[in-house]
Amino acid sequence: MRVFNAAITLIIVIINSNVIGAEGMGTVSLIILAVSIFILITGFVSGALVYFVPRENNFYLVFISWSWTIISFVLFFIFMLYVPIVPEKYIIHVSALSLIFAGSNIHEKILTGKEKITSVNIIALVRVLLLIISLSVLYFYFHQKSVISYIYSLYISYSSGFLFSVFFVKKYINPEKPKNIFPLFKRVIKLSSYNAFGNIVQKLNYRLSYYLIEYFLGIKALGQFSVAVQISESTLIISRSIAFVHYSKISNLKNKLKSIKITKSLIKLTFIISALIIFVLSVIPSGTYSFVFGKEFPKINSNILSLSFGIVFLSVTMIFSSYFAGIGKHYYNTYSSLAGFFITVLLGFILIPEFKLLGAGLTASFSYTSSLLFQFFLMKKHEKIKIQDLFIKKEDIKLFKDVVFSGILKPHKQNNGT
Repeated sequence: MRVFNAAITLIIVIINSNVIGAEGMGTVSLIILAVSIFILITGFVSGALVYFVPRENNFYLVFISWSWTIISFVLFFIFMLYVPIVPEKYIIHVSALSLIFAGSNIHEKILTGKEKITSVNIIALVRVLLLIISLSVLYFYFHQKSVISYIYSLYISYSSGFLFSVFFVKKYINPEKPKNIFPLFKRVIKLSSYNAFGNIVQKLNYRLSYYLIEYFLGIKALGQFSVAVQISESTLIISRSIAFVHYSKISNLKNKLKSIKITKSLIKLTFIISALIIFVLSVIPSGTYSFVFGKEFPKINSNILSLSFGIVFLSVTMIFSSYFAGIGKHYYNTYSSLAGFFITVLLGFILIPEFKLLGAGLTASFSYTSSLLFQFFLMKKHEKIKIQDLFIKKEDIKLFKDVVFSGILKPHKQNNGT
């Protein structure tokens, strides 16, 4: 399902790049980024829903989450009026889309907590299919080839996902007599806030360069860079899947030595797989990319090259992160994101004005590298891992097959702590 959705998303990128061009892609990138930031803000409450669903009345959880979402919506709208994270004419649209998507996200967390993963997958599938269908109709049937058409397609996509989420979740929401929910609110926000803060820092670490590119180089340059980023980050589909299985394994293992052994093997083999994929993407000629994505994207190849080693290290970072999350040390991941964010701020203001999109790619790569080095330092200090432990051994390949393929191919219960 994840691979299928990613494939559809890539097709949407190809359609958009050819229809609305680099400038349109830049605007779309800012819109999607703004929505994702809003979702992270709502995560200060909704981030822990999966944990609380089996333990508390779901009606109160939904009430608390929606209340926080509406408050966040008002504050976010005011924030966008004064801080230009999206073009002014799209502020109302971004606000509305954020609210719709946040509502769907709340319901999906409830469904995940109930282990209704099929329902969550159906919602995601409906969303992506209706996006590409509605977008194609607006672009090619009605010939409305503009950013606003993409926004209308997002309305259709997000609203449909929201309606499906309401349909699936309503049976689990049973109203009770009013009670003092403030103690529950405090518990929810306490558990959610640390992870939410870490996720926001991580998102800024990954995407702050978008705002720097738009400020220094303009919206068209941002569109060109965003396409290279989306192509490069397609590499992460495999590492995300491996990290998910890894997190599930580590969360349930009592043997610390075995957890570390599994982690070391997955780090090495995730590195190899990611390096091979990014190598293939890097050697594809620029002319091929221009043919697929349009003439306004002539340097995708060089942009991917500047991102390449960072993307490989980012894939490895996901394995470190799933290990720390699995043993309950989420704050280590926050620290590593802060280290990367510091590098992004430091180098972004230097390299992007000087070297343009090449500088943006290198900034991202150095940022991801610093996060990885920070995580390795923590593993070296607390888990006694050594550099020579990361050399490939024959047993690593067997362990890799056992852990990954058994986890992916065999059904397993959703961990309530995710």
